[in-house]
Amino acid sequence: MQHTQANDLQILWSSGDLPAVIPEVPQPCGEHRAAEPLDIGPGYLESLFARFFARLSLDEKADLQAWACNEAQQPLRLASVCSGTDCPVLVWEAFASSFKDAFKQEFKVEHVFSAEKMPRKQDFLLRMYPGMPILFADCLELSGDVAWDVKSERQVLVPEAGCLFGGFPCTDASRLCNSSSSVTNRSCIKDGSLRTGSVFKSIIRWVKRHGSETQFIVLENVQALVTPPRAGGQVVGPDNLTVAVRMLSDEIGFFTKVFLLDPRLFGVPQSRSRLWLCAFRRSALENSGLTDDMAAEVASSVMGRLAGSKVHDLQDYLLDACHPLIAARHSDAEIQALLNDGDETGATVAAHGVLPLGHRTSTKRKASSSPSWLNKHLKLYSESGKDWWRDAIPDAGTFKCFPGLYALTEREFETLALSGVADFPEKCDRTIDVSQSIGRGSISVNGVQAITPSGRKYLTKHCRILLGVESLRLQSLFFADDRALKQFSNGLLNDLAGNAFEASCCAASALVCCLVLSHGAAARQLARASIPGSPTSSIGYTVTSRTSAPHSDTESDDLADVWGFWGV
Repeated sequence: MQHTQANDLQILWSSGDLPAVIPEVPQPCGEHRAAEPLDIGPGYLESLFARFFARLSLDEKADLQAWACNEAQQPLRLASVCSGTDCPVLVWEAFASSFKDAFKQEFKVEHVFSAEKMPRKQDFLLRMYPGMPILFADCLELSGDVAWDVKSERQVLVPEAGCLFGGFPCTDASRLCNSSSSVTNRSCIKDGSLRTGSVFKSIIRWVKRHGSETQFIVLENVQALVTPPRAGGQVVGPDNLTVAVRMLSDEIGFFTKVFLLDPRLFGVPQSRSRLWLCAFRRSALENSGLTDDMAAEVASSVMGRLAGSKVHDLQDYLLDACHPLIAARHSDAEIQALLNDGDETGATVAAHGVLPLGHRTSTKRKASSSPSWLNKHLKLYSESGKDWWRDAIPDAGTFKCFPGLYALTEREFETLALSGVADFPEKCDRTIDVSQSIGRGSISVNGVQAITPSGRKYLTKHCRILLGVESLRLQSLFFADDRALKQFSNGLLNDLAGNAFEASCCAASALVCCLVLSHGAAARQLARASIPGSPTSSIGYTVTSRTSAPHSDTESDDLADVWGFWGV
């Protein structure tokens, strides 16, 4: 009897031959932990890569340059799926720019395609990346020869790519999903089911069909992938992460190193631990003389040195109070609040005579009358020592001083009251997620909990909800002009940010992949150069010194001294 892939995995797990994959959490050294946070803004990712390069050993720098000039695909053909904000495009553009500054050598990147299913996000991508060559409408179609391109509005050939980045859906695995603890959800990768499993399976199929030149893959998802399925209190199968790593190995021949990364490792004040899967084609590792264990050791060493920074103040990521986006958001919130109260006349006056399109005449919801909701409501107030009948909503004067309060609902004000908010504004810089059910609002001081698509973070010191553009900033996604984002709704920007890669973690993962594949490249170049009749090097340097000692952030190297650089 021939078993399916799912049955094979179940048999391996049952026999004890499928050990659980344990993600690695980088441990920065003390010096790197004390590094000052980098300036934020459009040049942040370039500065981050400059810091990363400074932390590499001389050997690694020589290998990276030799690999880029002699072994790496040039240009590096980049593809992304579940693209959203297309963070990987920004990351690789920054890599190329910083690489040129550090090594005086060009590194070319070609963006070959993206894939995004949601029309609103497709529109965002086409507007913010006008040079995007292909935007596929659905990554599930990419295993075929052709797929629908939103940009050209026709079927086009599905291209190959040298690397693939994808944040396959976490919806079914995330603890925010009510059914995430079910056996079905916790086995969705093995079964290729639900959104999480089906998209992961489509990535595997694309590599099989079109990935002959793909050297590495970077995937991101929630930490809950490590939780195995249970029934009757017993574990009944392997966890989704272990299955994913096994499928990458067995079906397409990729070795995968898994990290658990948090933006705070790189100085970003957001608590967002995510799994980052760095997968390498084994034939590429063999070309570098690496076994799986050796590749894992190199990746671990590099990531441990890339991580480490003091954490920014949250205030550094917030827009100034006078920023046009804040003024526009406050105006919209006030108009909507008046409409919610049935005051269309007042709303029209506030809108200077014309109500903007898209405003609804009312968004109020009736309070729940279920006994369980009422009992929970009373219990929470009793436990907090507060009187449930006292109004949690500030007076009209406070609203006038802080119009950002207009964006909050009555239930959200109750969440604030139960979280101890009594002053508007507070002196303490706290962030409270008011989007959760009453009594469950998470609280952070001088930072934020994980940005989520439907999350609403209340800033106690500023008396307003965190804006979508600020959520993007907290994902280390900076655009040259924030005002360009005004053409998109705040809800869309929040959704995009909540589903996006955090760019610092993405940048670190990308560089780790490069350092693993480039391991030993300088020595291979010297070996080739010593063979009579072999092609001469295109990089024009000679290795004069080799050391494995990592550098500090402030140490600089004269490439001419280190490698005999001859003015390439």
